[in-house]
Amino acid sequence: GSDSSLFSGNGDDIRAADWTADRNPAVNHETKSFSLNINHELSDTMTLTSLTSYTSFTDDNSQYERGGFSGVTAGFVRNLVNDSPTSPFDSGSDYEDFLQGEYASYSDDQYVSSDYVFQNGTIDSVSQELRITQVLDDVVWIGGLYYSASEVDYDTLQDFGTSTNANLFKHPTLGEVLGFNYLRNVVNQESTTYAAFLNADWTISDQLTVTTGIRYTDDTSDYTGCSHNVDGAMTAFMGAFFGINVPANTCLTVIDFPGPNARGANAEKQLAEDSVSWRLAANYELDRDTSVYASYSRGFKAGSFPSLGAITVDQLDPVVQEQLDAYEVGFKITLDEGAARLNGSAFYYDYKDKQLLTKKNNIYKINHFL
Repeated sequence: GSDSSLFSGNGDDIRAADWTADRNPAVNHETKSFSLNINHELSDTMTLTSLTSYTSFTDDNSQYERGGFSGVTAGFVRNLVNDSPTSPFDSGSDYEDFLQGEYASYSDDQYVSSDYVFQNGTIDSVSQELRITQVLDDVVWIGGLYYSASEVDYDTLQDFGTSTNANLFKHPTLGEVLGFNYLRNVVNQESTTYAAFLNADWTISDQLTVTTGIRYTDDTSDYTGCSHNVDGAMTAFMGAFFGINVPANTCLTVIDFPGPNARGANAEKQLAEDSVSWRLAANYELDRDTSVYASYSRGFKAGSFPSLGAITVDQLDPVVQEQLDAYEVGFKITLDEGAARLNGSAFYYDYKDKQLLTKKNNIYKINHFL
């Protein structure tokens, strides 16, 4: 049987954290921000406001075990292999190919993680808003312009170690175990937003107030990124399944596939979208303590590109902007001269292009070479 003494680097110390021995999980984040708010009275009823902000975020080699497993020794893996000669992926001692790359030469007492991540990157963003506010007897309105720009540079190294996602695949015709230890994802994304907006609160009577608002937004994101063939460990894998040569430490993300121009290269994509959002609401005071309201609004969540290990370029397709139409009615009642308050509401949300966390399967492309 397997030698349990080779299993965990934490020994009998139950106070020790549940991560791979000889690793130092850490979150090394630094954020710097600057903001400036300027108000200038143009008249007794009108104010000009300028809002300026700048934020810089740095991730300096944060690292963590995300496999949910505390890691094992190379000796434990080899013992487990010898105990499993009927594995569907391989058999007998050949199954030791499960320890790929540098881990294949590890001594029995050296520790191997299951899915360890190292992150380095920066995010810089700046925004500027100019708006005018006017307060009149029957209306309060705000109009303005908005601009923002951001740049994201990120480098993520994934150490798959003993992860079965990366190491347990044996090519059915070549007879080779085409596993790998590392995958590096390098991403650069530049985004800009322009917007113009106008909002007004109208006093129709002593009881009725109506709110109207509209905003136009233009978003553009330019994306460049790929996954890298760290130390050439995926050269055989890419050749077997995609028929291309990917040298060490170059992009392995496949573009122009299938076809004679298929190759590993940077994915260069752009997402350009615009939207018009609005809000219409009314509030009516039935008496001093009771009011009812209703609203209808349309809003958008900007689209974005994923940051992940991508074998093919279409895995990096962006999600488009999400649209939400929201309907709501409700009431507010003050009880016992302010001692308590009773509120109630009902709403209905209608989504279009809802953004969800999911997976995209490209198995049809892999089957092309099986």
